[in-house]
Amino acid sequence: MNKNQKSLVLYPSKLKSFVILSISLFFTVGGIWLASTGDLTGWLILIFFGFSSFVAVINFSHKRSYLRLSEKGFEVCVMSRSTFTKWSDVESFGTKYIGFFLLGGAKKVVFNYRKNSDSENVTLDMSKKMAKSISGFEGGLPNTYKKSAKDLAKILNEWRERYSSKQE
Repeated sequence: MNKNQKSLVLYPSKLKSFVILSISLFFTVGGIWLASTGDLTGWLILIFFGFSSFVAVINFSHKRSYLRLSEKGFEVCVMSRSTFTKWSDVESFGTKYIGFFLLGGAKKVVFNYRKNSDSENVTLDMSKKMAKSISGFEGGLPNTYKKSAKDLAKILNEWRERYSSKQE
């Protein structure tokens, strides 16, 4: 990574989206077949995996999901909804395995906000409390953007250290 770099945009893996799409379509077809026999389970499978297929198709678009790093902070965009966080609002980045019972899990990049950050508001406070009760951290990234969680956390900490002092 270039130390003089002013911005960096990372995108999710298309291969991962393709695998999720393939599995979702397989189960969607299975749901259609079960639903056609009158089985209620088929409808539930069809709805869940049909929605999963829809989300996977949307994630194929580069402009709809990304992580943008800049001198001011980082922007996370998922399905065209973006959230911006200033470097000076983040204490540090780390990694944590986030598991979902029998559904498996993955190592994710997580972070806590600084105590006196500018991003204090009621909605964010509720989100931070909920996230902290689930993972032990107040925030996290939804993807690792074709990097290991450890490498991405290292990159984010380097950017935070380089630019957060310029914002205070």
